[in-house]
Amino acid sequence: MMWKCSACQNENKDEYRFCLSCGNPRPAAGDAKQKPAAVPRPKAEKSEPEKKSKGSVMTILLLVLSLLLIVAIVAIIINFPRLSGQTDSNEAEESSESSSQRHSSDKADADKSDWGGSSSYIIGGDTDPSASTAPTASAAPSGSQAPASAAPLPIETPAPTPSPTPSPVSDYLLPDSGSRYLTDADLKNLTWEQCCLARNEIFARHGRIFQTTEIANYFNSKSWYHGTIAPANFSETVLNEYERANVNFISQYESAHWGGSYY
Repeated sequence: MMWKCSACQNENKDEYRFCLSCGNPRPAAGDAKQKPAAVPRPKAEKSEPEKKSKGSVMTILLLVLSLLLIVAIVAIIINFPRLSGQTDSNEAEESSESSSQRHSSDKADADKSDWGGSSSYIIGGDTDPSASTAPTASAAPSGSQAPASAAPLPIETPAPTPSPTPSPVSDYLLPDSGSRYLTDADLKNLTWEQCCLARNEIFARHGRIFQTTEIANYFNSKSWYHGTIAPANFSETVLNEYERANVNFISQYESAHWGGSYY
């Protein structure tokens, strides 16, 4: 008799207790059927739930990225008016600073013009461009100083200057323009030409020479006038506080009533 191996289906003789092909033992006599040996099954592909899980993760990531992008866009849209407003504010501040600087510069120029010293507007009639130039003091050379050990040089006593005879008050248009502040009441009875001469009268007291013929002839006719300082060498530092203020006041009065100086 022959028996068939349940594992490899090889037929073996009855006296063999093991299969000659695979070594599988002969089944017992009482077994009607031999159960086939378990055959190894190939690995199955990944299950459907795992695929769905991976797909869900990708979907969630895409949604998160989309939400972040939307939030960024919304933030830009919300902050854009604020940023634009700041830019406009900065431009407005720069414009304001520029206007303030121009205003300060114009004010400084105006102050300089008001106190313009020997300018033709303040003096009235003189056109010498160097009239406002102050004299420059030249330092004495060191060689002219006597050494400490040398004998002292004799000091020359200057000749006394004769005191000028006081001029009558009627010889001045405004006799006290150097000792008090003038008002409109002091000028209301003066003509345009007299206002111009009264303003230059302040400079004439300090010996300024005038280039305008009419002004020069007027002051040369006065006994108290002694013109000794050329316009280029005259300095307004010789004027006191009242005189400076009155020069400016008369000049403004002329501009307000007649548009400028007479000469």
